[in-house]
Amino acid sequence: MTGRKITAIMLAAGLSRRMLTGTKLLAPLGGAPLIRHSVKNLCKSNFDNIIVVTGYKANAVIEALDDLPVTIIKNPDYTDGQASSVKAGLKAIAKDSDDILIALGDMPLVSKALIDTLCTAHKDNPDADNSITLPCHAGQHRNPVIFGKAFFGLLATLVGDEGARQIISDHDKSITHIDWPDKTEFMDADTPDMLAAIRTHFDAHLP
Repeated sequence: MTGRKITAIMLAAGLSRRMLTGTKLLAPLGGAPLIRHSVKNLCKSNFDNIIVVTGYKANAVIEALDDLPVTIIKNPDYTDGQASSVKAGLKAIAKDSDDILIALGDMPLVSKALIDTLCTAHKDNPDADNSITLPCHAGQHRNPVIFGKAFFGLLATLVGDEGARQIISDHDKSITHIDWPDKTEFMDADTPDMLAAIRTHFDAHLP
């Protein structure tokens, strides 16, 4: 990927409130912590930088990412919700970043193909600065999401645990939708049942 500089921000600071025990990001998956798979998927694409925002169990998450080519920052305000991690990541991007891709740490099945398709579509958009590029499945918006630089200011004002949903909702005409057929890539590990489903799919695709 060339041209526009896209920085990836992986949100990996949450409290895993809906898990019965432990943190979902450190749950074992294919012999490694789940978060490692999520971050490695980003590393397969050619981002100008990958920032991982940690918070809850930060030291254990950092250890899980040992030797990966990423920038890790700690969000001291992670208990305030996802918005605080978005803002922490935004503060850490390079000044010459044109766009940011926001990804969620509990989605380890997102493919390089999906990430590259989003980045290419965004970079090819002549109005990329003012655009939001995201995948859709069955008519629903999914993650990860790319925001052009015109949205950096709005992202910096976010509060609570809704992330950037309100910005996306308020700027529907600025969205480039990428229809994606494989719904399994959008599975997240919010609950024990969802984590079990991810493990089943992951194990089924092991070489």
